[in-house]
Amino acid sequence: MFQKILVCLDGSELAEHVLPHVSDMVARGPTKVVLLKVLPETIGGVTGVAQKTPWSMQQRAEEYLKGLAAPLEAAGVEVSCVTMLGKAEEVIIRYARENQVDLIAMATHGRGGLQNTLFGSVAQHVLRESGLPMLLIRPTLATLRRVEREQAKSERVAQT
Repeated sequence: MFQKILVCLDGSELAEHVLPHVSDMVARGPTKVVLLKVLPETIGGVTGVAQKTPWSMQQRAEEYLKGLAAPLEAAGVEVSCVTMLGKAEEVIIRYARENQVDLIAMATHGRGGLQNTLFGSVAQHVLRESGLPMLLIRPTLATLRRVEREQAKSERVAQT
């Protein structure tokens, strides 16, 4: 049994597909869950010049994680919400090592070449470098297509 599970989320619906699997795992015994969202240290500004990630983005990330934590907490699971700045794959590995994580859980997005299609670039890096057990969930093809359609629709609306 895993004592501490690190659940990596990026704010997307696809990433959240790992949560039901984690819920099933923690229902079997006492496990602490850490919900982690990594934000970039800098973002591109309107002028094209990189700027520090605004505090408001960090606050929204914390609120997002707290919203996802609520159902787990209601089921009696001990949940921590953590937001950090940096490069996602590096932060995930560092956090897992420094905090005695037993399992890293994440959903893959399946973009890019064959390896990235199977694991995703962040997941692939974490799998290769962390040395820890991982739970990788790939959303269904139907879910991927639905999310792509919604994103395309949002982009068309934003362009008008």
